[in-house]
Amino acid sequence: MVKYSKIRPFQVRCQLDLCRHEVHYGCLREDKCFYAHSLVELKVWIMQKETGISHDTIVQESKKYWQNMEANAHGSQILGNQMKHGSLNLKMKFVCGQCWRNGQVNEPDRNKKYCSAKARHPWTKDRRVVLVMSNERKKWMTIRPLPAKKQVPLQFDLCNHIASGKKCQYDGNCSFAHSPEEREMWTYMKENSIQDLEQLYDIWLKSQKPEKGDDTSAQANKENGKQIHMPTDYAEVTVSNQRCNSEVTLRFYVPRQ
Repeated sequence: MVKYSKIRPFQVRCQLDLCRHEVHYGCLREDKCFYAHSLVELKVWIMQKETGISHDTIVQESKKYWQNMEANAHGSQILGNQMKHGSLNLKMKFVCGQCWRNGQVNEPDRNKKYCSAKARHPWTKDRRVVLVMSNERKKWMTIRPLPAKKQVPLQFDLCNHIASGKKCQYDGNCSFAHSPEEREMWTYMKENSIQDLEQLYDIWLKSQKPEKGDDTSAQANKENGKQIHMPTDYAEVTVSNQRCNSEVTLRFYVPRQ
């Protein structure tokens, strides 16, 4: 789905910051306001100030971009008929919440009863945390549960405070995504009718079922009196005919609208 945002002409008096009135309850000055009324408008203004590019040039470049996108989409139409969903690659893992608060990343043991840390924290629903690897920042990002709303929005937007590099000022559970990765995951969950993180965990758990060959080798190691930890002991998942060991890589499919 394409969402259009109004971009007012950039002037010398324009301030490169978001309007706090527009963010909270709407700006009464409307077009007379010198502050940006959306994150998109702010980014366009910054680009115009740094490069001197005009509104007309931006429109022409945008048209070229979308024409190329449509051409690529048409070229992959045959593949799209075979696979109804667009692909979205995310490295995801479930870790112990107590360890995560202490700066440690510990996944569950093989029996999914305790975390793999020496403390062996119980692996229960209220103690699990979902992490997604940020390709941009090269770090694990926490994914919060889907916002509890009676009517699910058509698309999830990024929190204006987070987008501006600030800390979220909302006291309750902010219904805006706190990272691009969280927005992608929420979108995936919404489009695939996944109601909560527990249901997502069940899907993740099923994808990690080891093959019989792995069970046999693991049993043989136990019979020798010593447990040898192989990379496949920690995670093995086959998704879309791709097998990844050690760190779980799930390929999600998000329906194209």
